[in-house]
Amino acid sequence: FFFNDTATTEIYTEQIVGSVRCVQETATACIFQILFKALAVFSYFVIDGLSSNGLGEILTIIFSAFDFWTVKNITGRLLVGLRWWSKIKPDGEQDWIFECKLDESKLNSVDKTFFWGGQLIFTGVWLAIFIINTLSLKLTVAFLNLFVFALLIVNLYAYYKCSDEKKKQMSDLATRAGSQVAGQVIKSSLMQGNRA
Repeated sequence: FFFNDTATTEIYTEQIVGSVRCVQETATACIFQILFKALAVFSYFVIDGLSSNGLGEILTIIFSAFDFWTVKNITGRLLVGLRWWSKIKPDGEQDWIFECKLDESKLNSVDKTFFWGGQLIFTGVWLAIFIINTLSLKLTVAFLNLFVFALLIVNLYAYYKCSDEKKKQMSDLATRAGSQVAGQVIKSSLMQGNRA
């Protein structure tokens, strides 16, 4: 009733269905962005606490591997338009490739928040767990924590290398921090000079 032209109606319907399909893809990607990370933490704390046969550690490794693969191959591409991989050149040298959509600012902010937030939070959680277990001299468990942390940090670093937006944010942050430190040093020098 809005359109007289059948072709226009079909195009409009396809656009609506396409955008709904797109929303469903990113919603599913957001779920899997967090799911395997949460399952790894759950299996590490809960299942390992309930069983004494190492099942928790095994499941932690499996869920962490699933998370690494899912983030690297699916959620990074769908949520933030980034992807990375390596290939071996004929001369035997390894070549790392980092790709980015042309304009990251047009990406959905919820998707970006889920992606980067999930990566940063869980990387921090596993780093904290690793430090605690290392300081407690639980070195076998600390090795497991280091393994999970390594998988997370590899993806985080590789996606940082892909993202022009994140590189710019880090550069701006470093510039601001440097300016603040320089300002404090100058202020402190002036204050000491006035006292003398």
